Amino acid sequence: QPVTPVLVGESDLVCGMTQHHLEAIRDWVPEAAARVRLLVPGRDVPDPVGGSLAAYRSVATLLDRATETLAAELQAARPPGR
Repeated sequence: QPVTPVLVGESDLVCGMTQHHLEAIRDWVPEAAARVRLLVPGRDVPDPVGGSLAAYRSVATLLDRATETLAAELQAARPPGR
């Protein structure tokens, strides 16, 4: 799904793959700045396009771990009973 200002405005959290993505979203929808973060805290997710199979596997592993961590963070922050 393409990112739109409406989608960003309606979102509780927006995760970008790179710092450049975050900057673009924050420039586009400044009021969402506090809800924008990197999917992998502290680092950009490399783009494996044109790379080796090992590069794709490495990024897949990174994304698997990052999404599992994010899911656990969101679950822990969820109010009781929801």
